[in-house]
Amino acid sequence: MPRPFPGTRLFAFRGRAVNLIRLYALAAEPILPFTAQRVFDALKMAPEERKVPLSRAVNLSALAPGRPFEPIPPLFRRMDAAEVERLKARFGGNT
Repeated sequence: MPRPFPGTRLFAFRGRAVNLIRLYALAAEPILPFTAQRVFDALKMAPEERKVPLSRAVNLSALAPGRPFEPIPPLFRRMDAAEVERLKARFGGNT
């Protein structure tokens, strides 16, 4: 995908989207620490950027425009139907 030109709406949208992903990872970090770390790694966030208190994390320009990042890999593995059925039997899931 070509990089959007600075000053375009697509450039601004991408910047906001990346910062929203950052915000979601910061919010999820206490409950899903390993998943959040994978997102932080993909966004190339420094250690100090990963420990922002949530009260100060709502900043949709925290990651500067043009900052490099990598596509985020799948965060969770897909379970096949047989595995779902085994887990239902083991843990008593009815749905």
